[in-house]
Amino acid sequence: MTIHEKEEQLFNEWKEAIACNNNFVPDGLLNKGEITYTDQCWGREPGNEEELWENIYPRVLFLTKDQNDKDKKDENAEAGWDIRKETGRKNGTDVNNIKIASRFYHNYMLWFYGLHHTTAEGYPPYNDIKDIDTSIRLFFDREPVVRMNVKKEVGGSSLSYGLLKYNLDKYKDFIVRQMALYDADIIVCCGGARLTCEHNEDNYNIGQLSKFVKDYYLPDFQKFRNGEDDWIYWSEKQHKVVIDSYHPSVRGLSYENMYTGLVKNYQSFLKEHPSFSHR
Repeated sequence: MTIHEKEEQLFNEWKEAIACNNNFVPDGLLNKGEITYTDQCWGREPGNEEELWENIYPRVLFLTKDQNDKDKKDENAEAGWDIRKETGRKNGTDVNNIKIASRFYHNYMLWFYGLHHTTAEGYPPYNDIKDIDTSIRLFFDREPVVRMNVKKEVGGSSLSYGLLKYNLDKYKDFIVRQMALYDADIIVCCGGARLTCEHNEDNYNIGQLSKFVKDYYLPDFQKFRNGEDDWIYWSEKQHKVVIDSYHPSVRGLSYENMYTGLVKNYQSFLKEHPSFSHR
């Protein structure tokens, strides 16, 4: 079975467990076929994304909370868009005036580019890549990436701790199965309440999504101690990196700070663990 076939099989089971068809939002390995623009909405058809995913390193998975589409929370409305069709382009901006859709996509694309261009020797300075509407967007258009929500029903502009916890607890088996399907090398956990993670006698705080990954997917993951901030965690056994990041839409931090904080700490990790520079 292909990755997309496995996704559909899993989603059918997940829909049945939720008993929610109209507001179930598919996600996963993003399409890399033809980019479409219909009725002032951008989309993308399936292409060679599975072949690209198989051959790229690192394979990056962005773990997010739910889809913000507050106008479609009515159970009788159509579900939000299939995330696999996303391009990051702002709807209503045609081919002659393409703009990035939101702060979420701006940071998401910067992080994706930075992770693929950071080595033990360095990373691209922000001032060299800040023209996101051209070079960064073109890289995002070309290279494979996974984005998956842990809550598959359409949401709004915020998600409470309790509702996120409910979905993580109730549907943990589905979430873990989907994560395992991609076997990503880097998992970027985007937001969530800060929770205490017990590690022998040395406790630390991590985001709600990162703690889920530790509890149910990578139980041996540990904190990278030489970073300047609490960004980087890693599993030696599984040869995987977990990044405990801000939500891409967070306010109060510049694009430069969001980008540099991530790649600078990832570079420090690669310096100390050079084997993670390759599969």
